[in-house]
Amino acid sequence: MPPKKPPTPPLKPFYDTTEGATPWEIALDECGRGPLFGRVYAAAVVLPRDSDGGTGAFDVSLMRDSKKIHSRKKMAELAAYIRQHAVATSVQYQEADVVDRVNILQADMMCMHDCIRDVLAQLQVSTPTAQAGLFQGRYRDVSILVDGNYFKPFSVFDEITDSMYTIPYTTVEQGDNTYASIAAASILAKYERDLYILNLCEQYPELKARYALDKNMGYGTPAHLSGIVEHGITQWHRKTFGRCRDVRTSDL
Repeated sequence: MPPKKPPTPPLKPFYDTTEGATPWEIALDECGRGPLFGRVYAAAVVLPRDSDGGTGAFDVSLMRDSKKIHSRKKMAELAAYIRQHAVATSVQYQEADVVDRVNILQADMMCMHDCIRDVLAQLQVSTPTAQAGLFQGRYRDVSILVDGNYFKPFSVFDEITDSMYTIPYTTVEQGDNTYASIAAASILAKYERDLYILNLCEQYPELKARYALDKNMGYGTPAHLSGIVEHGITQWHRKTFGRCRDVRTSDL
């Protein structure tokens, strides 16, 4: 018998685990940059600082890169767990017409910045430390961790110093396979985008019949491309992407 693979070690909970680390590390990831169809999503997650492999407030051993989770039931269970046990979460999106107007990278950054604004608002009112008056707009207690190799800096007005403050950030390639916080964000973003596609397919069965969107989630598979050639593109397709640029518009 071939030797068994060693168990996969759990992902690291945070980028900065030093004693002087910021209390609030906002992890960000996106879903939907590559598809020809539909919205782009981003999610943010803040984990409690006592997260660990099972005995802390958040079990990081449950987290995986969303691309490695193939069961929709499992994805839904993990999304519910993250929302219940994280300090703060946010999922935001931009529609396909925005992607066409500003380009996918800028639309992605818009989603991420919206997530950060939402999470900062949650930290002001909903966490035990915020209720104790420890956050109260202390943006220097916040850092940002982003999957990938690019991020547009995020600045906020700091009332304590009466000046603009750019929150420090770190980008990590393959961060969703390295840090549990980014993996959690990737799960939320993918879960919500998949749900959006599936709901559209239920509302408009032609999306399944013509483009197999319930299977490919908008990516350019042979079935999807064949549907575009035969039927044209819908109102939800990205008109500046690939094959969508030079075909007719369908009746959807």
